[in-house]
Amino acid sequence: VNVTTTDIYGGITTQPVTFSIGPRPLPVELLSFSATADKADSKLVWRTASERNNDHFDVERSLTGRDFVKFAAVAGQGNKQSPTDYALTDANAARLGSVVYYRLKQVDADGTAAYSPVQTVRFGKAAAPAVALYPNPAVDAATLDLSALPTGRYTVRLTDMTGRLVRVLTLEGGQAHGLAVQELASGSYLLTVQGAADNAGLRFTKRLTKE
Repeated sequence: VNVTTTDIYGGITTQPVTFSIGPRPLPVELLSFSATADKADSKLVWRTASERNNDHFDVERSLTGRDFVKFAAVAGQGNKQSPTDYALTDANAARLGSVVYYRLKQVDADGTAAYSPVQTVRFGKAAAPAVALYPNPAVDAATLDLSALPTGRYTVRLTDMTGRLVRVLTLEGGQAHGLAVQELASGSYLLTVQGAADNAGLRFTKRLTKE
């Protein structure tokens, strides 16, 4: 390319300038990506026009639209010049909340990654999963039943009625857990269950009475 410049005295200079354009095309040409609600499930579909060195897609979700967590991976086609359709179901995603955000992380064979636009799925209002605490009042032991919650880690905090933190536990969702309470002083306590990672939007509070 020849570039012509004119200085303040009217002098004209023309000189060649060389631009280097890399030969590597875009690794994946994403034609579309959508996420829609199907009853309690999220249906994710996307289409590529062509793929080059495409190893896989990490499928990520978020309850805030900011902090995304991988929950599935879908193998890519490697090298392909024709369109490819992909589909994935996030089963019972409505349990996570009324709004769930999704994006694709496309990963090349060399580890290079690129992200798709974020898609939003909105569910109708559904009954919140139940957290059970029994017996209540309790004397020596109680059961904290997290069976109705999605799998994953939950932080459980037990505070007295003055707000003093008495105990902190990390428990798994999808199962019941025994709580030893015999060493607690008699009275009322607040037990808070808070999800972590992709379950961060789940929070429950129960009152426990120790006799």
